[in-house]
Amino acid sequence: MSNQDWIKIKLNWTEEQVNVLFKNTLVFDFLIIWSYFEGNCSNSITLKRIRNSKIIDSKKEELRKILTIFLNLHKRYQDDTNWKNLIHKDNCEFFSNLRGRKANDLELTEKIRFVFYVIYRFRNNIFHGNKGVQSWLLYEEQINQCIEGMKILNDFFENSILSFQIA
Repeated sequence: MSNQDWIKIKLNWTEEQVNVLFKNTLVFDFLIIWSYFEGNCSNSITLKRIRNSKIIDSKKEELRKILTIFLNLHKRYQDDTNWKNLIHKDNCEFFSNLRGRKANDLELTEKIRFVFYVIYRFRNNIFHGNKGVQSWLLYEEQINQCIEGMKILNDFFENSILSFQIA
């Protein structure tokens, strides 16, 4: 039995619904990039510090992108329903506090930690939590932001711009 046929039966979907899911590589892309990202820099969601400001200066475009991702995610998660869906059962006071503060009042490290946390929560929700196969495509914009965020943060980590510690 093919993967598509199995999903069709298990989810009681039409052929068209299954085809849409399997043609969209979004979650597959997330999985592959997460696997690399996790091996390189996700021992912890605790950002220790930003090192080497000269390298940061040389990566201004990437920094601009990660800050844009932060602003989009921070704005999205001001909505209580979106926040509760994201955190599921992981009510982390530190990140709830970041969410409750104005974006402009947060330090750069806090903004990066917030993006990292959202990426981590999407990973958990996709593979363990309250986001099932049926809902993946509803979060395309946020998953794409997570994918882009992982690529940028990984590059920062590999270039010793970011340092993570095990919490």
